Amino acid sequence: MDREVTMHFLGDISFNDAYVELYKKGTNPFCEVSGVLANADYVVGNLESLVIGAQGENLLKNPRVKTERQTLNYLHDLGVDLVSVATNHTYDGLRDGVVQSFSFLDEHKILHIGAALDKADAYKPLVVEINQTKFGFLNYVHPNTNPSLPKDADVYLNYYDREEILKRIAIIRKEVDFVILLFHWGGMTDYGLYPHHTQISDAHEFIDQGADVII
Repeated sequence: MDREVTMHFLGDISFNDAYVELYKKGTNPFCEVSGVLANADYVVGNLESLVIGAQGENLLKNPRVKTERQTLNYLHDLGVDLVSVATNHTYDGLRDGVVQSFSFLDEHKILHIGAALDKADAYKPLVVEINQTKFGFLNYVHPNTNPSLPKDADVYLNYYDREEILKRIAIIRKEVDFVILLFHWGGMTDYGLYPHHTQISDAHEFIDQGADVII
């Protein structure tokens, strides 16, 4: 290992509603935290608000969270390098919203993991090397958060499956120095004070299998 790596993790990033108007006005609401994040080698966030596409919205999901493409530029103010997109709001702006969001991220060289337009790509882990240290990321959304995708949706989410996650950890553990799990889970305990008992037991299994960090 060459030297220590400083990595910051952000929670749900939702540039919806008021943030759209703030961006149009040229206001940066993140100026107080940008300096802190700028000192990191790597910044990871959970992008919960994707772009609202031209096709409308996923009416099966309520509430819905969406933003405009240009407002995603706030990711630069936060210095984000990687976003997890396996969330319960990924399909709120339908397929076109996902396409536009991924297009923006790719264009601005912000990596994304956890959902894809191709089924095989959705399940792929992401390996990033920072300061000669390899980090393996895995991202999953739990069904109990209610993503509410239509049966014919041609966007693929990496759904939480305990046995599959254990298998993936074992595989990637051989390739990297650190395994980091990015979870969007806890739908049964939303707004509660404590995690569900299954989260605790699953987390211990993932750590025993070789996971180093669970976000």
